[in-house]
Amino acid sequence: MLKKIAYFVLTVFVFTLSLSTNAFAKSTTKITESALKVGIVKNYSSSTLTVLENGKAVSYKVTSQTKVYSLGNTVDFSETIKKGLKVKFKLALKGNVPQYISYLDIPTPGIEGRGTLGLEVNDIRQNETDDPVAPTVAAPKLDSRTNLVSGALANVKELQAVDETSFIYVNNKRLGLGQIEVLQDTIKLTVNGKDIKVIASDKEFDKTAPDDEAKLVKEKNNYYIDFEKDFTDKDLTDEEVNNLIKISYQKKMYQIDAVEFNAFPISEDCYVELNGKETTLQKAIYRGTYAYVRTNLDGEIIYIDAFYNDVPARIVEVNNAKKTIKVAIYKYGKIAFEDTLVVSDAAAIKNKNGEFIRLIDLVPSDKIIFTVDPLEGYKVISIERTDW
Repeated sequence: MLKKIAYFVLTVFVFTLSLSTNAFAKSTTKITESALKVGIVKNYSSSTLTVLENGKAVSYKVTSQTKVYSLGNTVDFSETIKKGLKVKFKLALKGNVPQYISYLDIPTPGIEGRGTLGLEVNDIRQNETDDPVAPTVAAPKLDSRTNLVSGALANVKELQAVDETSFIYVNNKRLGLGQIEVLQDTIKLTVNGKDIKVIASDKEFDKTAPDDEAKLVKEKNNYYIDFEKDFTDKDLTDEEVNNLIKISYQKKMYQIDAVEFNAFPISEDCYVELNGKETTLQKAIYRGTYAYVRTNLDGEIIYIDAFYNDVPARIVEVNNAKKTIKVAIYKYGKIAFEDTLVVSDAAAIKNKNGEFIRLIDLVPSDKIIFTVDPLEGYKVISIERTDW
């Protein structure tokens, strides 16, 4: 009987020791830290954070051990976190099981606005002209039915001046240069081989040399060259005038970006494509640089056909056999995403100087601007090497 009791006591002791050892092993499992992760804030409370990781919602604990930063400074989690922000974080792991967020970097938001939601479609037309007068555009107006604004605007940018030799024969004392902006110091004028000095309109003619000068005059946005007296006493044909008078000068050039913008409400049944493939509205807006849209009779957008048009990118890879290019596409001056595209057999591929080249001539890191065409099955129809 004593032996049995002793054996039982020994067994209990060994079993207790085993439990204690296992408990000690569990309590001392090392906490490790995960690699840096990225997620979109979907929801949060004072002790949890739910983020979208690769489209899947995952919730993690936020504890007093969570180190929270924004712009390199320590911040309060509840006061700084916002839905929609793309956060970077690390997890405290115990045996690869997430315990809590150990590190959290919260970016600062941009503009936080409010108002009626709609989709604005901007039709941008770019034109180069020598006309310094900005085009007249329709003033923005509010649609009382949708509370959305439509209208137009124009932005004028001065370009490098160019050489010009044209003029209009008005009469024997006046030549017309047109509705342009002339750089007076660049004017060179000869009449029957004789050099004529062109002076500003506020200057007086030199009475001692009545045949040696002419004035540059501006009237109602038009420039003219006026002579002090008739440069000929004959009625000349256009051909005779062009033989008699030679003129060269520089004129200013302008780039006009005219934008017509129309805002539409969106149907909840709107079907969206990007380069011919079904996608989400946000992806089409973010990645597409041009689009065709269709509305129903209520003016709601029911179809969006978004695609790449005049897109700045870098070549990542060229597959001449498959006629494809892999490109890193830029937005706001930095790489945003990559895509692989099929190049049309009829694609126009040009060097920086406008010279036509082959697809195989493109190499990784080349800066390009490319466009696809929906009518070509969304294949690339133009590639131009450029410095942007």
